[in-house]
Amino acid sequence: MTGAGDGGDEDRSGKLYWSVDIPGLTQEQAEALASRFPGLPGTAVDPRQWFTVHIDRETVEVLKRALESVEVDSVGTGLREIAEDWLDSTRGYMNEDCKD
Repeated sequence: MTGAGDGGDEDRSGKLYWSVDIPGLTQEQAEALASRFPGLPGTAVDPRQWFTVHIDRETVEVLKRALESVEVDSVGTGLREIAEDWLDSTRGYMNEDCKD
C-alpha cells in the first residue's frame, strides 16, 4: 500500500508520508486492506506492473551518482531527478535514529 499524491514524498501539508509494506499479501488481501481506510489515498500495488521496494538513503545516493555518470534516456533522467528530489526533501529529517 503506498500513499498517493502528487508523486513527491510529501503530502499537501508538507509532512512526509509513511507507507506500509506487508509481504505475502494476495491481491484480494491488499485490495481489502486498502479499502478499509476510505479517507486515505491508499492503493493496492500490482507487483506484475510495479517494482516496489524500500531503498535506504545510501543506496539512493549510489543510484543517483551512477545515473549522473552515464548518458541516460528520459526515463533515466526522471529516475535521477526523483532520487535528487527525495534526497533534498528528506535531508532535514535525518537524525541518529534513521541512520541504521
